[in-house]
Amino acid sequence: IITLNKNTLPAYKKQWPNFIIKRLSWGRCFFELRDDQLNPNDLSFLLKIIPKEKQLLSFRISKKSIFFKKDLSSLTWDWPLEKGPPPPALLPASLTGKRGSCPIPPLILSLHTRGKKESLPQVLKKMTSYKAGHFKLAVPIRNFKELMQGHLWFLKDPENRSFLPVSERKKEGQWRWYRQIFGPQMKLHFIRESDGEILDQPFLYEHLYRIGQYKNLAARRKENKSFRPEGYTFFLPFAAVLGDPVTHSASPAFHRKFFSKKEMIFTKITIDEKEFTKENLCILQRMGLICAAVTSPLKKKAFQICDEVDSSAKQVKSVNTLVFKNNKWFGSSTDQYGLQALLNSIKKRKFFKELSLRKQGLNQISIVVWGGGGLKKVLEKTFPNASFYSARTGQKIRPNGSIPMVCKNSEFKSLAANRKEPKNYGKIRPNGSKKIPKKNQEDKQPDIIIWAVGRNRMPEGVLPPSSWKTKWIIDLNYTENSPGKEYALLKGTKYISGMTMFKHQAKKQQKIFSKYLKSKN
Repeated sequence: IITLNKNTLPAYKKQWPNFIIKRLSWGRCFFELRDDQLNPNDLSFLLKIIPKEKQLLSFRISKKSIFFKKDLSSLTWDWPLEKGPPPPALLPASLTGKRGSCPIPPLILSLHTRGKKESLPQVLKKMTSYKAGHFKLAVPIRNFKELMQGHLWFLKDPENRSFLPVSERKKEGQWRWYRQIFGPQMKLHFIRESDGEILDQPFLYEHLYRIGQYKNLAARRKENKSFRPEGYTFFLPFAAVLGDPVTHSASPAFHRKFFSKKEMIFTKITIDEKEFTKENLCILQRMGLICAAVTSPLKKKAFQICDEVDSSAKQVKSVNTLVFKNNKWFGSSTDQYGLQALLNSIKKRKFFKELSLRKQGLNQISIVVWGGGGLKKVLEKTFPNASFYSARTGQKIRPNGSIPMVCKNSEFKSLAANRKEPKNYGKIRPNGSKKIPKKNQEDKQPDIIIWAVGRNRMPEGVLPPSSWKTKWIIDLNYTENSPGKEYALLKGTKYISGMTMFKHQAKKQQKIFSKYLKSKN
């Protein structure tokens, strides 16, 4: 179902008929018309050009809606229960009958809001006390436990229920993965072609990606009926990248082809450090998650959650690869392989060879690691002579001593604007305790800075001292919005992306996944 509004429709009204015709040619495509998003003239125009069996009329303006003037006996319409029960005069004679080729019941009762102290079981009880052809639950879902409750509610009666979870404002789009995976099994499944208003709705390409898996499974079930059980509740395994944020993660694009051959999809699941618990991981497993890539800052916690880890994970006390097998979560780490591949590629570069000759050996090169997080143990092993600095406080954490910071992150924008030295140069950032004269600061000039802190950590972090005249930034991030890349541009420093590291560690992950999936088959 595509919701028609000013964001989805073409700018010129004369283009609307062609827009509708093109989408009608897709087959099972329906259009939602909401009386609060289009004016009466536009609604009247669309009602004329869209076939009746392809229309879903959604009441949102209870008493002033143009839909009250329509004969609803042959149409499908949605009434929001937050406006109270539907008017008796509008109720059709049959709540479940189908009209022509339209598979959706004539009356849909939906719920979009809930009280702050209202639990989900209370919401479900209140909703199902009414009579309807179909129930649509689209209230804000606050955690993974509630997501599972809503999911089980849907599975009890999938013919007459649709569960469309909506994220709370602070985490918009958190449940998009759920609607991408389970939406095609529901009578009501909304997709979007642009950013739109509801970020939990999957994009069209994500929907088609999931539908492709269903078609492959349907073909195999024709060949072998015992391949998978029939019905809505059959187990469809999937893989995902876990973290917060994961919007810019390259893992889905990299792993998509690999998992498509295994008849699985790879998606993104937003889950923060507080939410990343054994209980929530088990909830995801019950929904079908069997393989996962873990991003920072969840890698240390993943190591603690796993039932079993291999030697590579034990060495660095970190996990970036999860596999569910034999009713246990198995963890591994491939970061060290990616980091070693990045180091090997850097050693081949001309600048590194010249630097090594000038410093009379690799061990004499001054390397500073800025940040680290879940990769700290891996970095210590790969760069044993490096100095480590906390990106949050700016203090030297290895081997000894500390360096006062010279620039707060809040001054990052001003630094970009005029590239002048910040006013509070020399202040110790953690407590703002006292000002240290520039001449008393340690005269440290690292040859290379290894940037190991992501964009999401920068609001609570700090920048390296402006006195450092580093010539190279080696970024462990690979995204275009990496703060390491921004810092290199501001300082006029040469830059190396972490894409090489990502690709090599991801290939190693695929070997682990492949080994498990083969044994599973």
